[in-house]
Amino acid sequence: MADRPFVLLSVATSVDGYIDDTSPQRLLLSNAEDFDRVDQVRAESDAILIGGNTLRRDNPRLP
Repeated sequence: MADRPFVLLSVATSVDGYIDDTSPQRLLLSNAEDFDRVDQVRAESDAILIGGNTLRRDNPRLP
């Protein structure tokens, strides 16, 4: 197990378990404090994987 990478998944969900809706606009499920925490985790990571829609719709703050 020591030779395997450490993988962290970060996802925000609504209280009913959804991560998005059907509208073309970004669905905000996080607040400014959450975004700051995610920025910190990303800054400490060796690699970041995001989906195409995240790139196109969310304009993520990547380091």
